[in-house]
Amino acid sequence: MNDSGMTLPNAVHLVAQSDYSTLTPYVRKLDNEMSWNTTFIDAIQRFRARLSTPLTDRSIDLIAKASKAGGDISEVLRAAAKDSYEFINLQTERRNNMLIYVVIVFISFLVFVFVIYILVTTFLSVMATAGSAASASGAGSQFGANVNLPLYTRIFTHAALIQAFFSGLVAGQMGEGRVIAGLKYSIVMMIVAWIMFRFFV
Repeated sequence: MNDSGMTLPNAVHLVAQSDYSTLTPYVRKLDNEMSWNTTFIDAIQRFRARLSTPLTDRSIDLIAKASKAGGDISEVLRAAAKDSYEFINLQTERRNNMLIYVVIVFISFLVFVFVIYILVTTFLSVMATAGSAASASGAGSQFGANVNLPLYTRIFTHAALIQAFFSGLVAGQMGEGRVIAGLKYSIVMMIVAWIMFRFFV
């Protein structure tokens, strides 16, 4: 029983009438199962299996154990709600704290790309032009005559793409705690590198 004197099936049925966005179909499925005389513990365990998230695993495990022990379910629900609230706050705080590191990775990558851009469009292009002029004047032994600008551009393009890929993975690990989560950052940075070398270099 909860504080209002309602049974658990009635309480779940009342809750199921509200809208919980993406959770709504799961809550209504839970209500349907309990209306078919499925035990509360079995119903919430199926609810947990369908959602399969760390938060629901923590909360439902707590509720199920307390229900089996015959404790005051209203107090257990309050404890589960408090635990969920604290869990979400910790996750949010962690994301906010780690966001700065993701920004640092992005800035580092942009600096790397900018340096390559300056190197290719100024220094190497000037060297290549000087080399061509030297060759035309018969000074073919000069260093500038050996500058292969397309080759260097291709090398720097590959270097930027590799840097983008691994920088994205690092950002995912630092920002979200999972290397695989960095793939989206890798894709963004690789697109930036490709656009720069395709249209500006």
